[in-house]
Amino acid sequence: MHTWIEFSSDSAYAFAHQFIVDWDVIETRERELLAERLAGWQESYPDVTMRRVVTRDRPVRCLLDHAADAQLLVVGSRGHGGLPGMLLGSISQALIYHAPCPLLAVRPATTR
Repeated sequence: MHTWIEFSSDSAYAFAHQFIVDWDVIETRERELLAERLAGWQESYPDVTMRRVVTRDRPVRCLLDHAADAQLLVVGSRGHGGLPGMLLGSISQALIYHAPCPLLAVRPATTR
């Protein structure tokens, strides 16, 4: 799943910006980005069903909507190294309290 949310503000610029942006072009780019990041995984794990979702929405809301009938919700967590890296991000924090199923927050593998 890949979601993004546009800049939001009460300014006149933000109001005008929503009419200038070509969301179809941005969505196409976002779909390509997801395809690049998932390249090779379906071939490596052919028995795993993969459904690609690309949407312009708040990440937590989108994840909760799609997790309603899930057995497990898996999300990435970047971490920032040191003590701050041990903390979960805002999306993982929100999902801890609201996920309708078990949640697994995964950190990236470290290279040594």
